[in-house]
Amino acid sequence: MDNRLQFNIACKFQENRGFPNVIGAIDGTHIQITPPAEHPQAYVNRKSYHSIVLQCVCLHDTSFSNCFIGWPGSVHDARVLKNSDLWNEGQNICADHHILGDGAYPLKNWLLTPYRDNGHLTAEQKRYNFIHASTRAVIERAFGLLKGRFRRLHYLETKKLQTSCDIGIACCVLHNFCIKHGDNGDEFVEEQFEYINNDIAMGAVDETGSAKRDRIARNLH
Repeated sequence: MDNRLQFNIACKFQENRGFPNVIGAIDGTHIQITPPAEHPQAYVNRKSYHSIVLQCVCLHDTSFSNCFIGWPGSVHDARVLKNSDLWNEGQNICADHHILGDGAYPLKNWLLTPYRDNGHLTAEQKRYNFIHASTRAVIERAFGLLKGRFRRLHYLETKKLQTSCDIGIACCVLHNFCIKHGDNGDEFVEEQFEYINNDIAMGAVDETGSAKRDRIARNLH
């Protein structure tokens, strides 16, 4: 993604709630599948059905800029991310910009998450969390459009996992094609009733990400 394109995307995101330098919002959604022959229990998610995870980064217009699919439904969002190419390439892709993710993801310089609500957040941190969530909400709308437009994604009855993965990615590509050609799909929007993963991704504190988040929080109005 070149600098001019990043600048234009960031401007569009900032027009929403004022969050600066955002070039995408990340989340995962579950696609129900037929229980696979090998290790079926690994694919049972927290809502007790078999699924694979589709991880996506979307832009301001709900089109997808990055997709990764195939990990079992029982796997935590942070682990899915760490096994995708985005984990290793995120800093190079984002440069001075960043992607927004929920608290299930680790805080990085290129991936900004909310402050953990321990009951003692400052007004500044609460404002940051609110604006962060409002800006990031586009990914939920993108998934709602995707599954509303391609209803087969509610349940993929295929014999091979690779076929399910191929169908998922093909639907994302077709979704982007529709957005590019002016079909915003408003009539297809579905509410997303999936469980919300409130687990906080634990691990070493990323000092650059923490400092960046604090700096942005101080300047949000």
